[in-house]
Amino acid sequence: MDRTKGYFLVAAVILALTINVLVTHAAVVGMEPLPRGESFLVGVGLSATIIGLFTWTLAYQAQQSAQSAAELRRLVFRDRLTDVSTRDFLFDRVGRDRVVEGIVLMVDIDHFKRVNDSLGHLAGDAALRSVAARLRDRCREEDIVCRFGGEEFLIFLAGSDRARGTRVAEGLRRAVAGAAITWEGRSLDLTISVGAVQKTRSMPFEAAIRSADEALYAAKRLGRNRCVLAWEGAGPQVPQATIARCCPCQAGSGSAQTS
Repeated sequence: MDRTKGYFLVAAVILALTINVLVTHAAVVGMEPLPRGESFLVGVGLSATIIGLFTWTLAYQAQQSAQSAAELRRLVFRDRLTDVSTRDFLFDRVGRDRVVEGIVLMVDIDHFKRVNDSLGHLAGDAALRSVAARLRDRCREEDIVCRFGGEEFLIFLAGSDRARGTRVAEGLRRAVAGAAITWEGRSLDLTISVGAVQKTRSMPFEAAIRSADEALYAAKRLGRNRCVLAWEGAGPQVPQATIARCCPCQAGSGSAQTS
């Protein structure tokens, strides 16, 4: 039984006892005035009833307000389509500890526009949900997986080192590439590109995101379905010396692609 129900029960019992006293007295002695002692007890009972009901009302309103606040927070911090966190949640959580360190992974679904254009936006929604589920399933509970915008996701592996960043990035790529989804009888083979950067204590979180985004587009230029790990916050061109290539990455460059 929750607290508000308890308040209500106490108030109801007090009210019932008070009414019982009044009814019993009326039945026994008619409508004569109550003796002073009984009148005092009835007054106390009625006062306690009023206070109990008032307390229950306040408690109930407080509970409703808390539930409304929790629901509003859920709507703000949880992406309805994919059921992962929103970027607002990411910045709210990381903003509490500006010196936090870890790995930032920027993830983008390859050729997502083709899915929308050829099969429609409902198919695109299904693709987003499928990829989001795979990303979430391969991360720890304390990791933050958020939909950063459109078909782009950001994952923050708080406290993780480069070794784990490499394993997770490649694990995510393999998980998506190895599991096609079916839409209206058609199989959709999805892949992702991943850009990663190590956020140090002295690095602003926004700078880490920019570096991860630059690494992501380097992965696009290299042919998609691969990970580019730009440690030490590599610049826009991501020099070859800073790229740790994960299977099936190959050396070389290609024309810039945006989807």
